[in-house]
Amino acid sequence: LVEMIGTRDFNSNRFKKRLKNIHRKLTEALHVNGTSERFLTLMIEDYLDLQQLRSNNFRRINSTFDVCKPVQEVIEIISFKAKHNSIKLEQIYELVSAQTKICFDERRLIQILLNLVSNAVKFTPMDGTITIKVRLIKANSDLGGLLPSELRRFYNTGDLLEVSVSDTGIGIGEEDMSKLFKMNGFLKKTEEINTRGIGLGLHICRELVRKLGGDIICESEWQKGSTFTFVVKVELVDDSHALQNKIERLLKPNQKRVFPCINIKKEAALRVRSKTAN
Repeated sequence: LVEMIGTRDFNSNRFKKRLKNIHRKLTEALHVNGTSERFLTLMIEDYLDLQQLRSNNFRRINSTFDVCKPVQEVIEIISFKAKHNSIKLEQIYELVSAQTKICFDERRLIQILLNLVSNAVKFTPMDGTITIKVRLIKANSDLGGLLPSELRRFYNTGDLLEVSVSDTGIGIGEEDMSKLFKMNGFLKKTEEINTRGIGLGLHICRELVRKLGGDIICESEWQKGSTFTFVVKVELVDDSHALQNKIERLLKPNQKRVFPCINIKKEAALRVRSKTAN
């Protein structure tokens, strides 16, 4: 360590500065290693999901989670690459709070988001911007007009989660739009940039979104950028239901569970009665 730092004076400012720099680099390396492992895992899950879809063996796994959590996880995975390319990552939440919970397939939502955001990073030049926008549209609301026209058929079919990923990248040529969501749909105008892609990302995005009860569209202009928007049906969950689910997971299988809710806005009275107690 002394040789690496180049000084034996451990109290000097030079030593402290270099030690701090080494700590920063090690922290970055550990972060990259962790996020790379997570990224690789999600890519493998893409392939496995594709096989399930082809064999009609697809199963969704719903859970309750904060609606902002998948976005935060995707940003954490992709932030190092974006920072390396001086790309700014922005988040916009409409009709959503940090405590808003939904019941949906969280893993698949992360997969879809990661594919879209990693594509945006790939095709966005340095000093560009990528914006992730999340919006909840409740059933029977008067907000259906906020949806893109191609997705308005889902309005009033239930609570909707609308997510869009916009970039200031090179955009997509009109002649390539029809190839976007196809398997191995390599685009002619971007083939020099996309030298490592396998043509699976957008295809699996569409297949997953449709299997989860929604659809995805793209709006793009060559040399100006692209916006991918998808909408899926979700179930809004209040805090009392989330707490009930948490308690149920903690209880032993032989216990009887009773959860009467008196007032979910002010106070949820939960009572647990065990068979053994009787």
